[in-house]
Amino acid sequence: MPKFAEFRNFEFYYFVKDAIADEPLHVHVAVSKDRYRFGKFWLEPDVSMDRKGALSTPDILKVEKALKKNLTKIKAQIEKIKKGESVKVIKL
Repeated sequence: MPKFAEFRNFEFYYFVKDAIADEPLHVHVAVSKDRYRFGKFWLEPDVSMDRKGALSTPDILKVEKALKKNLTKIKAQIEKIKKGESVKVIKL
């Protein structure tokens, strides 16, 4: 479960097992202080929240905005992870 991006106090993860799951592309997001209660956001067909985890309503809005603004970068990071390449954590 590599962390591939950070935005403010949020950490973005992609679970490697998700690459073989029959689900649309998505990411898991945690508040840095509560890494064990992930929110889940779909990236396709549109950016939207599936599960809020420890995120508050204002947090959800911030994360959705960051995902939409950086969608190309995020998808590129995920593709590297899927290929087994190492990724450096990027700041969004």
